[in-house]
Amino acid sequence: MIRIYNTLSQQKEEFKPIEPGKVRMYVCGMTVYDYCHLGHARVLVAFDVITRYLRHSGYDVQYVRNITDIDDKILRRADENGEVYSDLTKRMIKAMHEDEAKLGVLSPTEEPCATEYINDIVAMIHKLVSSGHAYAAGNGAVYFSVESYSDYGKLSKKKLEDLVAGARVDVQEAKRSPADFVLWKAAKEGEVSWPSPWGDGRPGWHIECSAMSNRCLGETFDIHGGGPDLLFPHHENEIAQSECANGHTFVNTWMHAGAIRVNKEKMSKSLGNFFTIREIFEKYAPEVVRYFLVSSHYRSQVDYSEENLAEAGRTLTRLYHALRGLVPAKNVAETVHDQRFAEAMNEVLAYSVDRIPRDYRSESPFDKMVGEYMIEETGADVALMPGVGYGISIYPGNVTRDRLYTLLPHPAKLVTFEMKGSDLLAVLEQSATNQNPGDPMKVVGGLVQAANIGWTVDLNRPLGERVSEVTVGNTPIDRERWYKVATNSGMANGLHRYDFSGIRGKEVHERSVTQLVEDVMKRKRVISRPASGSTRLVKVYE
Repeated sequence: MIRIYNTLSQQKEEFKPIEPGKVRMYVCGMTVYDYCHLGHARVLVAFDVITRYLRHSGYDVQYVRNITDIDDKILRRADENGEVYSDLTKRMIKAMHEDEAKLGVLSPTEEPCATEYINDIVAMIHKLVSSGHAYAAGNGAVYFSVESYSDYGKLSKKKLEDLVAGARVDVQEAKRSPADFVLWKAAKEGEVSWPSPWGDGRPGWHIECSAMSNRCLGETFDIHGGGPDLLFPHHENEIAQSECANGHTFVNTWMHAGAIRVNKEKMSKSLGNFFTIREIFEKYAPEVVRYFLVSSHYRSQVDYSEENLAEAGRTLTRLYHALRGLVPAKNVAETVHDQRFAEAMNEVLAYSVDRIPRDYRSESPFDKMVGEYMIEETGADVALMPGVGYGISIYPGNVTRDRLYTLLPHPAKLVTFEMKGSDLLAVLEQSATNQNPGDPMKVVGGLVQAANIGWTVDLNRPLGERVSEVTVGNTPIDRERWYKVATNSGMANGLHRYDFSGIRGKEVHERSVTQLVEDVMKRKRVISRPASGSTRLVKVYE
């Protein structure tokens, strides 16, 4: 049985393909106006691994990954270069194939280009206009009417009224609502265009993927994937226009790869930390880059740094040495070891009475529970856990070892030490400093998770003044007192820039945090959601 985290339901679900034994999967590919960057590599490698695993599990996988070969960015870049747009896209497609081959990424089953599906795009837009879900505007464009689709926002969990109310630009006269998005763009004189019932123009970005996936995989298919930046608005808009055009479910399971950060910051050209795959290949072998990308959970954020790449290279070298001289076996039947592994991962550790979610943006009940177990086992005054953005939960019912190791996959050791109250306050303040109140996804490590310590964090306040009302137990924190703190080895070693230089009595325990939690669960047998309220977050975003 395969279980997949579905972005739509925000939980792991048993995967049941529409057609037994066959998986139809669509992944949004590149807009080919420039060389592929590290974020593209993350998506390429993640879904390559997913495809390989599904095939290894016995499924016949039809993997479709599109190419956007007509777009405003493409036209601008071609104009800047003084070349025909199609020459630019052909050159970039060739470069993309070279990069993915070096990364060991298998070619998709189909790789449709948007310009090859203009007729399908026009036909789908015509269906939407005819059914009242889209309208031709006075500027020659055609827009999708978001208000015509009652389930808009079901993937991203955004509310239409909030989107409209929060519009920062004046509503274009051609649009009925600021949330409406373009399906067909009217061409300016001399621009690349195709004929349509609404005049010469070119397709909008979102409708391209709906039309191509519909043609290649059918009106409803199993899996739709892509990068984290595509969840909204691209994938949300795909759902709206596809389900309005076809009258039924578009996709059953949504999968999104984690974001790439560079030295704990968002990758951006403006920050000077933007790298193409080719630039990275100049310093590191492609297999090292691939190993680096697959060495973490596909949905987790990946932090690119010279140190992390170098460590990936060293680890891969050790693996190569371990495998030296071994001849891979072929057509190996399931072994006793395989059976024992499956039995071990499916072992029931405890029964959960409640849903225990993980949320790196506010107080996380799961991480608080882990912290309470760490205090229970070590006698610490306080437990601290780094916030991580997996966004998954324990659900009521049996808790298996597989579920626990999905939530806590890293072998970080349990660590205890003593630190002054003043230094503990500094750690909390650093955690609040890591947050970006304007965008909950632009964080460095998430909000620190704590047990037996209460605090208020106000992200509206200036840096260095965001933390107040700190209590240990029910007592205000004493800046001069030494407190025993339990955490994991990653955080203790400075993960996300936390400073533990002033500690004393540091002890690295033999058990990992995951092993500790497993032992406690097996002893308790029944677990429940811990009481909330220790972290009082003044919210500035949803």
